[in-house]
Amino acid sequence: MLSFISNSAHYKDVLSRVQSVKHMLWIGTADIKDLYVEVGKQKKPFLAVLAGLIRRGVEVRLIHAKEPGPNFREDFDKYPVLYDRLERVLCPRVHFKMLVFDGKEVYIGSANLTGAGIGMKTDKKRNFEAG
Repeated sequence: MLSFISNSAHYKDVLSRVQSVKHMLWIGTADIKDLYVEVGKQKKPFLAVLAGLIRRGVEVRLIHAKEPGPNFREDFDKYPVLYDRLERVLCPRVHFKMLVFDGKEVYIGSANLTGAGIGMKTDKKRNFEAG
């Protein structure tokens, strides 16, 4: 079923599912930046959430098109489990955006894993996305 979801719904409906993954999370995105998410009442780097999943035994795979900037790299380096166990592939031809949750649900849309695409930006600083 194809549906269009509002900018804030991308954040709630897509990223909130990441935290509840039990077995596997596959991520494909053209662009990924130092995205922050709400965890309870705290704001944490998305990479902290991925590191927590990996520590719980979740298989996390990430394919993306370009090297992220220095802020992402700084956050990435705070979580050694990511460079030990995150399955990460850099492929400059990737343009799709998708997340696969436990092999049961899939988000396919236009939103990159950036603050403006799917993150915690205000409604006036978000991209218009479909998914």
